[in-house]
Amino acid sequence: MLIDAKRLILIALFVAAFFTHGCGKLPKPEEVLPAVEETQEQPDAEPPTTVVREQPVQTAEEVVSDFVESPPRRKTDEALLAIAEQTEQIAEIEELLLGGSAVSDLGAAALPRFPALKRVHLSGSRVSGKSLEYANAAPNLEVLGFNAIPLEDAALKALESNATITELSLAGTSIGDAAFESLATLEHLQVLDVSANDQVLGRTFTDLVKRKRFGELRSLSANNSGFGYYGLLEIKSLRNLEHLSAADSFVTDEALTGLRGSKSLKTLHLHNNRITSAGLSQLRGLTQLEELRLSGNRAIGDEALKFLRGLKQLRELSLGGTGCSEAAVHELKHRHLKSTRVLFGGKEL
Repeated sequence: MLIDAKRLILIALFVAAFFTHGCGKLPKPEEVLPAVEETQEQPDAEPPTTVVREQPVQTAEEVVSDFVESPPRRKTDEALLAIAEQTEQIAEIEELLLGGSAVSDLGAAALPRFPALKRVHLSGSRVSGKSLEYANAAPNLEVLGFNAIPLEDAALKALESNATITELSLAGTSIGDAAFESLATLEHLQVLDVSANDQVLGRTFTDLVKRKRFGELRSLSANNSGFGYYGLLEIKSLRNLEHLSAADSFVTDEALTGLRGSKSLKTLHLHNNRITSAGLSQLRGLTQLEELRLSGNRAIGDEALKFLRGLKQLRELSLGGTGCSEAAVHELKHRHLKSTRVLFGGKEL
């Protein structure tokens, strides 16, 4: 087709030249025919080669390390079960931070496979009371965080007579007084937190203390509960108790009679309760007390401060939000408790 087009063009040019110049002056073909470059067809270009890089396979050590260091949202049942298969690599793991994770009872079932496990934090995860059984089966478990997991009192039977647990946190689990029956069987329990459970009134706890239970307890927290109604009445019998926190727990003057004579208490948090000036007379004999929080008890007035003058070992005293005057608190600080950090009216005196 290209050659035929050339011939037609050439004929047309010669005809035009003949009529214009005559036959004696006809130009040469190459003078009237423009050069036409013949093109060669190029072969189709080959598509670019895609290089597929293989993802490196994680070693068992890397799988375990990645799980331990990952944020809660990445800790799932599948991931926990996967590392539980690495028996050699998990042999020395002493702590699992699973709080707020997606781990459920399915994943928690692997806890007994960790032979060195001492501390498990499941607070706010997706487990249920069933996982208390799995935690109890971990042979060396000492610390269990189980906050914000809805529980029935009966679920705690799974922990009865556990010989290794020393610290247990059950804040915000909806347990009631009956739970103390099971907790009393933990002979080595030293730290207990039952805060944010409004059905915890302390009656059963007090009855059990009278029967010489909870003898190893060193720290008890029952904030934001009803524990103050009955739970403090035998506190003096707990000879090892050093820390007691019962803020916002309906503590009254009568309840404070249970503290009289305690020789071990070092920290006492009683803020935002129903204590009056008369009630502070029960605190005069707490000779080991180092920290005392009484803020928010509006019925405590200046006349109550005389009961605190002898607590020379206090390192910190909080009286904000009480009925005391700044002048009286200032005198208490600078005349009687010179080495104590006294907080009042949002400042340190």
